[in-house]
Amino acid sequence: MLNHESVRQTLRLADWVSLKVDSVLEKTWHKINRPHGWLRLDIMLQSMLRFASEYGGKLVTETMLVKGLNDTNAELNKIAEFLETLSPSTAYLSAPIRPPAESWVRPPGTKTFNRAYQILSGRLPQVELITTPEDNQFAFTSDLENELLSTTAVHPLRQDAVNELVKKSGESWQTVEELVESGALIRLEYEGETFYIRRMK
Repeated sequence: MLNHESVRQTLRLADWVSLKVDSVLEKTWHKINRPHGWLRLDIMLQSMLRFASEYGGKLVTETMLVKGLNDTNAELNKIAEFLETLSPSTAYLSAPIRPPAESWVRPPGTKTFNRAYQILSGRLPQVELITTPEDNQFAFTSDLENELLSTTAVHPLRQDAVNELVKKSGESWQTVEELVESGALIRLEYEGETFYIRRMK
C-alpha cells in the first residue's frame, strides 16, 4: 500500500519500518506472496524506493527464502541489486520456520542460506539471518558453544572469526569440532573461505 501517499505519510511517523522483499520478479512474487489481483510488483517496488527516500527512521527489509522459488543465484542477485538501491540499515533473510499455508513450501538448505548471505553481503553493509526460533542471541557469555550457536544462527562466521571466539573463551577448538560432528554446526566452503553456520531446525 506504499503507493498511497497517506500510507507513506503515516509510516514516516514510525521509528522503525520493515519492508518485505521476497522477490523482484513478478512470477516468483506471485507464487510466494499470492497478492491481490490489482497489486502490481513494479508499482510496489517503486513505492518502496520513494518511501525510502522520504523516510528518516530505521528502515530494514526481510526476504523469506523458499526452496526452489527465490533461492537461485539469478533471483538472489536481483534482490540484492534492488536492496542496494533501497539501502536498508539491515537486510534480514528468513525461512519458513513455522507451518506454512501450503504443504509444498520448504526452506532452502544451509548451504543455500550461506550463499544468499554472501551475495547480499557483497552489496549491503548489514545482513542477518532469521532461520531459527529466537533464543539467547547476542547475549555475551563465557560459554563457547552458546556463543557459536547463537551467533551462527544470525549469520555465518568465517573461520578466522570462529578462531577469535575460541581464543576469547579460553576453550579449545575441540568444542567447534564436536559441534560439527553432532550436526549442530555446519562447516562449508564459499569462494575459497571456510564458514560455519548453525544447522536450521
